[in-house]
Amino acid sequence: MDENQKFRAVMPIQLRFSDFDRFGHVNNAVYFSYSDSAKCEYIYHVIPNLKIDKTGVVVVNLKATFQHEIHREEAVVVETAVTRIGRKSFTMIQRVLNPEKKEVKCICESVLVFFDLENRETIVIKPEWIEAMNEFEGRELRDL
Repeated sequence: MDENQKFRAVMPIQLRFSDFDRFGHVNNAVYFSYSDSAKCEYIYHVIPNLKIDKTGVVVVNLKATFQHEIHREEAVVVETAVTRIGRKSFTMIQRVLNPEKKEVKCICESVLVFFDLENRETIVIKPEWIEAMNEFEGRELRDL
């Protein structure tokens, strides 16, 4: 991950009793739920005119690097940014962190595609969606 990466989307996470395992920290599998919630928040907030009954967003690749445990009583947020836009796919980077300590707990990198639910196939990313992500991130993200 680029050390200078800016994260304009920040979503607080409410820790639940069921998130914790016998070791007293958040189970690694739960980080993916946090990541998914923040992905949805980003997409619904940033992408204009996305008709979720017709177009889905599918994760085709997911990588997580766990760095520190999350313990009870910690404040946790997920920061999300789009780092690349291709013809049909785009890449998202996310950090799960304690904002008070600035301690990164996990870094997730996802490759996602837009999916036509009726025809059951990936679709080319619409220019208006590219423009919206570029504008939100404050830079050109398109692979040229």
